[in-house]
Order: sequence, then C-alpha cells, then structure tokens
Amino acid sequence: MSERTVHQDSSLSHTSSQQRSDVAVEMPPPYTERDSPIASLVTRRMGRPPNATAAEPGNAESQRSSRRSLDQRTKQSHTLVVRLGCALLLIGLLVSCTAFVLALVSFSASDTQHLQQQLDALRDKFKALDASNGVLSTTELIGQEVEEALHPVKQQMSRDSSKVRELSDSFDVVELGLNLINESLTRQRLSSADQETWLNNKCVEKVVMAERQVERTMTRIEALETENQGLKKLVQQMSGEIERYRASVATQLTAFSLKLPVDCSVTCSFTPFQSITTDGAYDIESFMIDRQYYLAVANYGDISTGRHTTESMIYKFTGHSFEVYQRLWTQGAYDLEPFSINHRHFLAIANHGNGEIYNTKSWIYEWNSTHFTPFQFIQTHQACDIEAFEINGQHFLAIANRFNGETHNVEVSVLFWNGSSNSFVLFQLLKVSGANGIEHFTVDDDDFLAIASYKSESGQYMASSRIFRWHNGEFVLHQDVLTVGAWDVQAIQVKKRHFLMFSCYYNGHTRKMNSLLLKWDEKERVFVKYQQIETHGVRNIDYITVDGRHLLFAASYRIGNNFNVESRMYEWANRTFVVKQTFSTKGSMALKPLQLGTNVFLAAMQSFDGSRSTISSDIYRYQ
Repeated sequence: MSERTVHQDSSLSHTSSQQRSDVAVEMPPPYTERDSPIASLVTRRMGRPPNATAAEPGNAESQRSSRRSLDQRTKQSHTLVVRLGCALLLIGLLVSCTAFVLALVSFSASDTQHLQQQLDALRDKFKALDASNGVLSTTELIGQEVEEALHPVKQQMSRDSSKVRELSDSFDVVELGLNLINESLTRQRLSSADQETWLNNKCVEKVVMAERQVERTMTRIEALETENQGLKKLVQQMSGEIERYRASVATQLTAFSLKLPVDCSVTCSFTPFQSITTDGAYDIESFMIDRQYYLAVANYGDISTGRHTTESMIYKFTGHSFEVYQRLWTQGAYDLEPFSINHRHFLAIANHGNGEIYNTKSWIYEWNSTHFTPFQFIQTHQACDIEAFEINGQHFLAIANRFNGETHNVEVSVLFWNGSSNSFVLFQLLKVSGANGIEHFTVDDDDFLAIASYKSESGQYMASSRIFRWHNGEFVLHQDVLTVGAWDVQAIQVKKRHFLMFSCYYNGHTRKMNSLLLKWDEKERVFVKYQQIETHGVRNIDYITVDGRHLLFAASYRIGNNFNVESRMYEWANRTFVVKQTFSTKGSMALKPLQLGTNVFLAAMQSFDGSRSTISSDIYRYQ
C-alpha cells in the first residue's frame, strides 16, 4: 500500500472517531431522573447501575425506550416514598389517639368523686378532733390524713404528665411523616407537573385530616390541663384549711401551756429549786470569789410599819442549796452591785432610807478574804439604783438619786476610782429628774449610760428619761426619751441588733401599762420606738441569753391593791418578745436570772403579800 492510501485510511479513522464523539455529546443521560438519590436507590435494588443505558448510543429508539423505563421506575420510587410518609403519619395519629383514650380512661368522674369523699371525711375528722380538744395529737393526725388524701392526687397528676409527654412524642412522629411528604413533593416537582398535582391533592387531604386530629387532640389536652388545674386548686384549698387548723392548734397549745403549773417540766424552762426567807426583798445579785459562788440579797424592810433598818443577806452556794453566810445591816436597801478592781472584791448597796429620811448614806463593802467589811460611805438622796462599769480601764460607779425631800430634780452621781487615794471620788453630776434606774451598755465601741426617770421635776409621771454618751473623757447628753412612770431600764442585744427597754410602772391612775421597747437606728445613731410590750405593774426588768434563747424577765409588783400578781418570762421570737412562762409572785421587785458557772437560776424576790414583808422568795433552776 502506497503512502497516499495510508494517509486516507487514517483520515477515515479520525472521522469515524469524531462522529462517535459527536453522538455521545448530543445525547447525554438526563440528570433530573437518573442522577437523583431516589432513582439511584431504586436502580440499585433492580440490579442496574444508575447511569447504565439499555442500548448502544447509536440506537435512538433504544434510548427512548430506556428513558421511558427510567421515568416509570422513578415514579414508582416517588410513590414508595409517599406511601412511607403516609404510613408514618398514620402511625403518629394512632399513637396520639391511643394516648388520648388512655388519658380519658385513667381519670374518670368516679376518681374525682372518691377524692372529694376523702376530703369530706378528713374535714369531719378535723371537726371531731376540734370538738374533743385533741390538742396534743392533732398535728400528727393531720399529717397522716393529708398524706393519705394527697397520695392518689399526686399519682394521677404524674400519670397525666406521662400521657402529655406521650402525646408530644406522637406529634414528633407526625411531623416526621409530613417532612418526608414535603421532600417527596419537592423532588416530584422537578420531574412531572401532573404527578405533582395528583400527589399534592392526596397529601393535602392527609394533612387536613392530620391537622383536624391534632386540633381534637390539643382540645382534649387543654381539657385535661383544666381538670388538673381544678385538682391543684382543690389541693391548695385543702392546704389552706390545714394551715388554719395548725394555727388553731398552736393557739390552743399556747393557752393550755399558760394554765400549767410552774413546775411542769414539759413546757417550762425553770423549775422550783429552793425557797429562802426574806424581809421585803428588793434585789438579788450573784458573784464569785475564790471559785466560790455567792448570792447577795437586798432587804428593804417592812413597808407596812415603816421599819427599814434590817439585815441584808449573803448566801453561799454549796452545790446543792444556798446557805446563809453573812448578814449586813442596811437601811432600806433598794439595790446592790458586786464588782472587782485589781483582784479586790467589793459590794455596793444603795440605801433608799425609811420614807421620811431621804438624805442617807449608801455603803461600799470590801471582801477581806473571808467576809465583807465596810470600806466607804457615799452621801445619796433616796438612792434607787447603783451601777458599776469600766471605760478604757477606768472604774466608775453611777448612783440614781430620786428625791432629796424637796424636789425630784436631783443629779445622778458618777464616781471615779482613785487609786492614789484608794477610794471613789466624785467625777461628774448628770442632770436628770426622778432617776430610778441606770444601765451601762456599749454600741459599736461607744459607751452609753441610760437613766429611767420615774417622775419629772414637777412630780409628774410623764418625764424625759435620758441617754448619755461617753465623749472626750466625760458623759454628754445624747438623747431624750419621753416615758411615763419609768421604773427601770435594760439593754438588750439580739445578735447584732441593739434594744433598750423601759419598764413603765404607774401613770398616776393605773398600773396596767405597756412597757416601751426601743431599737437602735444605725443610720441616725439614736434609739427609735420599736414596739410596746404588754406588762402589768412591772418594776424591774432583766435579760439573759441561755442556749441561744433570748429571755426577758419582768417582775410585777402590784395592780391596784392586789399584790398577788403574776410575773412573766418573755422569749424573743419572730422579731418580738412573747410570753413563755409565768410565775406566781407577791409584790415582786425582781425576777432576776443568775449565772453560776454552768448552772442558771432564776430568783423571784417577793417583798409584800398585802399584810407583811417577811415572806419567802423563790429560786428556780433552768432545766
């Protein structure tokens, strides 16, 4: 073969290859059907690759036949997906209906009626207990009956919550089926508009049915929630009734406890320990010397005869009882104060006089290792109270003078311990009127001296009680407090809050008066009125903290001509002082707590029973 012939054959071969290439370019496989994920899935199941053709590229008839076959298989796959979505939709609706039926069956009208019967029975039991005064066991019975009545309610509410969760899960299944249908419709839209219309109509019917079923289910859920709300209201109503019954029981318990005898160990904090004979006892104090505990009792004398020169007593605590240890002659002893200076022990006694002699001397005794001996005499004017305190290492005594025979405008004497002269010397006179009680206390490192004024300068019971503050080495007036017949003043500290209480004894007409409780205002740095405490004929007040309990004691002297008056112990609760225990007393001048090491006692000093002053005073022990 020649060179020209060979060249022609090569040209023919090149032309034939180019024609085949043109055929392949002019007839590509359609993407919309054979390349879709659903067509791939179907053709794989039929054993043919997704891009395989039924005939050679050059055969046009075979290609059209293959294309019709692919369209048919694609329609079958879309139909399969639609059926799958509808099946899921029907499953979700079936689950919703099943949960709905279970909710209806689980909570019926009979359950509600049964619960109402239980509540009615519980109310009947409450009334029966109230009528029979079942005071001590009512609270426990209430707890048991309430627990039994509420148990089925709690179970039903738990079951209802579970059914609501099941309905929610079924809605999720329905939503999944709807999503699959929407996805299939979207893909079908790319292949055939007629088929899309047909499928849309079918799916719209299914969706409308599903939406109607969902609306009915939601309506039932709302009804179920309404029923549950009714149950909750019923439970709340029942809880309110329970609280009212508990409050009623607490009130009955309080009233019942006040009627119990003093020695009842169930409700009382103090029980009788010992009785001692006193002669118009006005005050009592405890102290320790050389690890021995002692009591000092100030005897005022007989108020009916005017006999006031008498013996005040020193008692020693043996561990089992208080025994007389020493007798001291006094003249109308009103108050006494034990204190120590540089390991030296003293006892100051405020002598009030005999009612006719107002200017008398008060005495200071010193311990000589075995007994008290006279140390110093101080001129006073119807002395009512004496207070020992220390400021910056310096020792002071303050004495309340009420009357000098002419006027109540008598200063309070403040004495200073002079180590050089080995005695107390006058330091300052504080201008007040009718001073009857003195209290030293501190607030935020500031020292104060509060003075209760029983009468004004003109002899009226409405007077200005005064509070002095230590400033630049002396006492300056800090605040005036208007009081009526103030007999005593007591500082009280509850945690970080400071209070000051004035006992109001008499207003010229009645002794049934409330005492005044003031609270320290941190911002204004003064005491403001906090509340009034109900008291009757109260003279002295005292305060102590025991086992975390804040206890206030008020000694009642008389109401009218009756000296047999109950004295009271109050306890701090709910931001106020409430009565916790009462004591039968006769003309009590002091209801004083006594701390002797780990032992806590309470002394009820009784001065007069209506006819005589030599009577027994009682000592109680804290249990």
